[in-house]
Amino acid sequence: MAFLTGYDPSLMLRNEELVKTLKSLPSLRNLSIQFAGQYLDDEVTALKCYTHLKGFKCLTSLELYQFYGEETQLINDIASVLSDCPGLKKLGLGMATDCECLSSPEYINISGDCDFLEKLCIRYGARSSPLALETLRLGQGMFLYESSSAGVGNFLAKLVNIKGIRTLHIFNGLVHDGDEWEEERPMEIHWGLLEDCTSLNQLSVSRIEKDVVAWVNTSGNSIQEFIVTDHYGMYDDELDNFDVLRIPHLSMLYTCEVAVPIIDHEDAWSDTDSDSSDTDMEISDSANSPKLSRTIITVLDRLYDRGAHLKKLGLAIDLRDAQYVSGFLSSSSSRC
Repeated sequence: MAFLTGYDPSLMLRNEELVKTLKSLPSLRNLSIQFAGQYLDDEVTALKCYTHLKGFKCLTSLELYQFYGEETQLINDIASVLSDCPGLKKLGLGMATDCECLSSPEYINISGDCDFLEKLCIRYGARSSPLALETLRLGQGMFLYESSSAGVGNFLAKLVNIKGIRTLHIFNGLVHDGDEWEEERPMEIHWGLLEDCTSLNQLSVSRIEKDVVAWVNTSGNSIQEFIVTDHYGMYDDELDNFDVLRIPHLSMLYTCEVAVPIIDHEDAWSDTDSDSSDTDMEISDSANSPKLSRTIITVLDRLYDRGAHLKKLGLAIDLRDAQYVSGFLSSSSSRC
């Protein structure tokens, strides 16, 4: 396996002898490259943080993250190496993006048609059959939008046999289109592209939005492992989406929560809540269960079956917050 991190393009990604040697290794099966996204403000330097992929032929795993360059060249180069590696089982793609990292939560600025993934799929499909991938990871810049071009249909199916995907990671974080009058919004996913994804075991998303829950509860209810990577505070409305999840075979759950100041008065909380049915600062997980304050409720309390079939649970908690730790133990320890 080869891992390349392009923090110094003159030493690694621009080292022709190194790249040539890697391409000549018949035993090289797994290649993961993290390009130097921090150079995005300097376009000249950013364009150097890439290496031509033509020549890799025996890969079973290829991951390219934070790549940057001229769109047509990138599409042709990536499509070419994918065609040369028909035995590929794992593919990860993510572009360097203009990310607002200091905001909470983070979001990325977008512009143009955001159709890089669509163009890549069409370019690849014109020369090769869909890949029999088991793992597909689509990071920032890989937008699962509905095509704006007539007759394109399911462009993702031109790249991969969707029925065979077992592990799917999708970026659906917050995006901003540059309009100063508009707020950032979750990336819209055209779930119709994944209608045939019936063998899925693990799904990872950035945010747990209503459209995610709707798809998981129907087409995606075969999953056993569910991962949510964005950080949430206890007062974020999106946490309520865990309440309506219906995953009958869920065995692993990962979610992140960050410590936020506790609101002292119920009136103060109701002023910030957009849901008029939740004005008493408490939620109910079922008609016959007592309401639990958001200051002690855990993700296990939110799940309809209390996580009865979980074998793995990943939580990000702040152990310095004694009240949260106490609440977590008192409400959930008997079920863990």
